[in-house]
Amino acid sequence: MTVVVDRLKGKTQQGHLFVAVLGASSLAFAEEALEREASGLAGCHVNAIEAFVAWETAVVR
Repeated sequence: MTVVVDRLKGKTQQGHLFVAVLGASSLAFAEEALEREASGLAGCHVNAIEAFVAWETAVVR
C-alpha cells in the first residue's frame, strides 16, 4: 500500500495497515503504520488497546 505523505511535493512512502479485532464484541481498530519494525507495531498495539479500553469505559458507565 502506498501512502501520500506530502501532497504539495508529491512524495509518497510505503505504509502498512495494522488491524486489531475483538471478535466477541465485533469491535475493530485500524491504523496505518509507516514501519514494520517492532517499535512501530508495538505502538499500534498500544493504540488499539487504549481505543478498546476507552470504548469499554464509555459503554459500562
